[in-house]
Amino acid sequence: MCCVTREDRAAWVEALQAAKDLFPRALTSSDFSPSEDVVISTEKLRSRLVQEGVGETVVKDCESIMLSELSEMQNKLKALQHKHITLLDTLRQLEVLFVLLFTFDLCNNKFEYIQA
Repeated sequence: MCCVTREDRAAWVEALQAAKDLFPRALTSSDFSPSEDVVISTEKLRSRLVQEGVGETVVKDCESIMLSELSEMQNKLKALQHKHITLLDTLRQLEVLFVLLFTFDLCNNKFEYIQA
């Protein structure tokens, strides 16, 4: 076993607290639920293109392109949300691990690092 002094532990706790402050605990279960699909209307685009005299085939093509691009963006946002949730879960696991690995030895009045 490797002994850790009070100063070492204080530095660890301070670093942990600083990292913890970056991720507030005010999160709820709804923060982790999958986001709802967004409904996009192409009506304004359609109206503008028709007003400019663009044919129906081109209008439909433009709508298709726009919806495809937005779908791709939505997929990327969902992937980022998943990464965010994974990061927060990992940080919580590290916090638990930190608490479990550092225990106070009352007899020796020092902190010991317990190797897992």
